[in-house]
Amino acid sequence: MANIPISIIILYMHRDPSLMPDNYDPNMTNDLVNSIVENTDNYELIAVDNGSTTNESWLTYVDKYYRFPKNEGISNGWNKGIEMASHEHIVILGDDTIVPPNWKEEMLKAMNMSDAGMATVHVEGMPYGEGIKEALPFPGACFMLTKKTVEKVGYFDWQTYWPCNYEDVDYQARVLAHGMKIYTNYAVTVQHRQGATLHVKELSDPFEEMGERFIKKHHFNAQDYFYRGKDIKEVLHLVDKTPIPIKKF
Repeated sequence: MANIPISIIILYMHRDPSLMPDNYDPNMTNDLVNSIVENTDNYELIAVDNGSTTNESWLTYVDKYYRFPKNEGISNGWNKGIEMASHEHIVILGDDTIVPPNWKEEMLKAMNMSDAGMATVHVEGMPYGEGIKEALPFPGACFMLTKKTVEKVGYFDWQTYWPCNYEDVDYQARVLAHGMKIYTNYAVTVQHRQGATLHVKELSDPFEEMGERFIKKHHFNAQDYFYRGKDIKEVLHLVDKTPIPIKKF
């Protein structure tokens, strides 16, 4: 598994620390990149800058870089990284995460399960389990998908969820509706400084609105089926499976 190459996407939008919440650490993505360098073999690192106002020293470790002149939202940022990816296996990491030793190998084990469309390892703050299991909720801060998944499902829905929130849950619903499975490997845990990115006013304010957009699109409440324990299989027939094209800039 360690010899399989992967593309790692980091989407970030760094701001003057004086304008950010108290838990914002301007060095957090540097810590993430250091953990990738120390704990990962055979990868390319892709950075997508969503219109930052600060410069980053860790960019010297990046293999591919793209900068939007302004915030284009999470979906567009992820999609751009996917478009730039060289390898079949693609990992999206939140800029507020830190990866441990063997994280890549354990995530690949989950991605190698039958009919897998997405996979992850345990992420701090998510429910615990044992072994490799199909499990919801599934984190948006750290996950793997493949180009085959994207070919079948399409890209993240930038048309509906701007600037952010629910784009990950929407994609998970579409993956499941296409007959693929979502797996979590609990062998290792990724650290997650929850809220260090999203709990910025301009990003967190639209949360309820994005939830309403999900309901309008798929005709059920995502919170009930992804976070409150209802069986998602009951509503998969309602999911809009229309493939989302990438936005061209």
